[in-house]
Amino acid sequence: MIRLAVSFVATFLVLAINLHTYALSFTTLNDSVEINFDDYQGTGFQPGGGGGTLDSEVVSAQLYVNDADFNPVFADLVSYGDTKGPGEFGRGISTTLPSEFGLFSLDLGGGDYALAGKSFQGQPDESFSAYIEVRILNDTGVSLSQFHLEYDLLYWNSADSSLYADGHIGSNDEGFSDVGVLLYETLEVADDNPTWMVEHFSAIINLPYFGFDLVEPVEPGEYFVVGLSVGPFTNSGLYDSVGWNNIRITILPEPGTIFSCVFGLAVALSCRRYKL
Repeated sequence: MIRLAVSFVATFLVLAINLHTYALSFTTLNDSVEINFDDYQGTGFQPGGGGGTLDSEVVSAQLYVNDADFNPVFADLVSYGDTKGPGEFGRGISTTLPSEFGLFSLDLGGGDYALAGKSFQGQPDESFSAYIEVRILNDTGVSLSQFHLEYDLLYWNSADSSLYADGHIGSNDEGFSDVGVLLYETLEVADDNPTWMVEHFSAIINLPYFGFDLVEPVEPGEYFVVGLSVGPFTNSGLYDSVGWNNIRITILPEPGTIFSCVFGLAVALSCRRYKL
């Protein structure tokens, strides 16, 4: 099954961390980082964030609209360090969906917000594609090869067509591969009364890992990358929408080390939450 996000190396939403001002890093061998989007208010991107924007030194984004042959006819992106105001990369806050294609802040209630995207809705021969990526710097001083990855995938099933929303991993932006247990498809039949639903995903990652590419262990000064690619299997003009939230990446100790004996306690003590 062709997944367009891989061929374009981007599709629906993208996140990433800048080398010189990294906000997220693994610093110890039992480290755990949790990412949420509670401070994003759908106002765009800027370096350092603030004012309801996403920090473009931490987050980048790419959006595509495709023709009948799945070739991009529209593409826009936020590179690291860029500034983008409201528009495709800032559609405000909604408890359902905004009126236009693009990224927005999904209000889940109780002060909980997710990064979500309203899918492109167009002619039957048109489609969209996008990609989300988060990367965490390895600042431990040693090579890292085992991780526990968790995240929440949200979806709005409003169309009689199916989207893929596939989890990917990478190391230092050189290896990029899907992960079987993180592949997801929305239902082909629309709900009569759509609402935001959530699926929780969890995977143990052992590197090296080979899928689309070979993902090598993450060396000191390199990144562990987690991505989400989103797009339709066929053109229909009407598509479901998705969101991403509560991303948690934990370093797993090598078997037999002293860290493996105290792993459960150590993670509970060291987990750091980061609001984008």
